[in-house]
Amino acid sequence: MEPVFAARAAAAAETPPRSSSEGKPPTPVLCYTILRNEKAVASRRARRCVQRRAQRKGYLA
Repeated sequence: MEPVFAARAAAAAETPPRSSSEGKPPTPVLCYTILRNEKAVASRRARRCVQRRAQRKGYLA
């Protein structure tokens, strides 16, 4: 696991949850979701780049 993700997960675990689970400590699932979101942001950026390239080459209508 990259140190950046580990640091973000640690910071997320320290901050109190602002959702409906107020007062409850953040679950491992919450940390896992945060990590998945971090990776999703990077892949979304890559996907947009691929779509633009495909459009330029005329693959997309």
